[in-house]
Amino acid sequence: MKAHERIKNYIDTNGVSLELLFRKCGISRNTLGTMLTGKRKNCVDEYEAIRVVLNVETNRFLTPHSELLNLNVKK
Repeated sequence: MKAHERIKNYIDTNGVSLELLFRKCGISRNTLGTMLTGKRKNCVDEYEAIRVVLNVETNRFLTPHSELLNLNVKK
């Protein structure tokens, strides 16, 4: 699952108002919408703003390092 999918899932599961989120984050409604649908990647500053407003730990929506590497090590 990608970061935008994790964020969207958290918002939906916890009943977070998108209106409140974009206002408190200082991110436009359009930008937030395209980020949450995966049409636009979010930058670190936007991610941090969302994380702070949602009051979650820094790595809450990030992909674990091992998944990113997707190592196919042959033994």
